[in-house]
Amino acid sequence: MNDQAYRRVIRIEGEGVPRNGELYDKPYRHKMIDEVFSRRGILHAAQERELLIEGMDVKELADLARQGNLAYQQVFEEFGSCLA
Repeated sequence: MNDQAYRRVIRIEGEGVPRNGELYDKPYRHKMIDEVFSRRGILHAAQERELLIEGMDVKELADLARQGNLAYQQVFEEFGSCLA
């Protein structure tokens, strides 16, 4: 299998892969990965940038990003970049 094809395969076992391929309980930047790459993580990222208004959830953040708001787009871009 070439390197390109290998990257497209979802691995749930093997060297360097946790049991069942689950990462939720693994550390990432001094937190558990589930705290960063989840609804909580996106809301926290928006709150850190003072973009979170009371009553907002991820849907509202995403709607604002889709409408072209650069600040909200950056929240999702950073999320995706870190996840990659």
